[in-house]
Amino acid sequence: MIHQQVAVIGAGSFGIAVADLFSENTRVMLYARRAEVVEAIQRREGEYAGLSDKISTHSDLGEIARACTLIFIMVPSQSFRALMRELSPHLSPSHLIIHGTKGLDISLSPAGKPINPKFIRTMRQVIAEESVPTLRARYAPDSLPLPCLAPALRKSSKRDKACCARRDFWSTAMKIFWA
Repeated sequence: MIHQQVAVIGAGSFGIAVADLFSENTRVMLYARRAEVVEAIQRREGEYAGLSDKISTHSDLGEIARACTLIFIMVPSQSFRALMRELSPHLSPSHLIIHGTKGLDISLSPAGKPINPKFIRTMRQVIAEESVPTLRARYAPDSLPLPCLAPALRKSSKRDKACCARRDFWSTAMKIFWA
């Protein structure tokens, strides 16, 4: 499937760079949480002057999720869990989430205490913890055990994902490879 439009959540330097790369082949909905950033990007002011016209900027995660099934999250790790909590009510099993967030989530660790390894999460674990319960509540009966929903939420093989990404986003500025 060639995506008509993709979402990039996070309008920092990495999110802007990713949105700009994707805009060579497809329309991009860029999410920024601060109104002044949305307005500056829409006016193409300052550092945003050279952005492609294929990039539109939004501050409503619901609007983003309704319009795009392919969502790239490019936010700092300390903001990731809160973003997933806000985004999850808008997700369906048809959404594919790819993140470019590095680091670990330690937000569950009690404040003022040494970090216990049982409170450390990868971003993939955060996605599962914050989105699976919401999706289960909306799309699966209460009696359905969580592992039964998992196949609907799992991504395809690495090779399948790489082929899709390569077809959709390969450009003069961006190359997709798999190992």
